[in-house]
Amino acid sequence: MRFRRLTEEEFAALEPEFVKFLSSQGIDAVEWQKAKSEKPHKVEYLLDEFSTFFGNQRLRELHTWKKSRMKIGGFLNSTKQQHAFYVGFRARMA
Repeated sequence: MRFRRLTEEEFAALEPEFVKFLSSQGIDAVEWQKAKSEKPHKVEYLLDEFSTFFGNQRLRELHTWKKSRMKIGGFLNSTKQQHAFYVGFRARMA
């Protein structure tokens, strides 16, 4: 497992996403309840898989955010450099 398992509170807060995840695995509410009582190893596996899925999703979002910040930062730095050049050029011309 690449990421730690989510806590009960985190699973509760992410219930809609967890339900979608179970659905994507072909597990409905009835089968989930049955698995919780009859197949604890399967439940453990699915909890770990969802935790990894959720962690990977957040990591991708973080990388996307960092890339966009770098692009904005690069734009702002180039704009400042252009402005500094323009101001310096005008000062020399005066």
